[in-house]
Amino acid sequence: MELKATALTKRFKRLVLFRELSLTVRPGMSVAVVGPNGSGKSTLLQIMAGLQWPTKGTVRFSVKGREVAREEQLLQVGFVAPYINLYADFTARENLSFLAKARRLPDAPVRIDALLDRVGLAGRGNDPLRTFSSWTSPSPTSMIPAAGWCGRSWPSRQRQAVRWCWQRMLLPRRPGVPTGSL
Repeated sequence: MELKATALTKRFKRLVLFRELSLTVRPGMSVAVVGPNGSGKSTLLQIMAGLQWPTKGTVRFSVKGREVAREEQLLQVGFVAPYINLYADFTARENLSFLAKARRLPDAPVRIDALLDRVGLAGRGNDPLRTFSSWTSPSPTSMIPAAGWCGRSWPSRQRQAVRWCWQRMLLPRRPGVPTGSL
């Protein structure tokens, strides 16, 4: 996938966060967005992910040389911030279903079940998040393979486990890889 931002400007009333910003990101490239609080980092990333509109400029995505239509971009690009807010009165399954419906993700119920099972919460999928502990003792059955956590055991925070599932829901499925796999 290639992302090309051209002459992006974002303004909130009189405040200009950035002006005439252009950037091309190709496969294999890494980009760091740095700056002080309030400088527009999250806003820029949301614009690039198609979740916000720039005041001026364009963002284009292409996959294998073919431009992706704006309405298809949400199926190709995701934005996961460290401040994901889950709904405490929703169950784990409802939180994940909400995301899946908003993103039109295929096979959502199967993916949700596999992810909840993966983090040791299969039996808690229908419990409201407000009943989840913030900290429980680690379980040997809740180990995640090295790819996601560099070989460390899964964090024992149950709400954090649901956030991890939320993030995994946004990743495209790879052919031949079972649902819920890394």
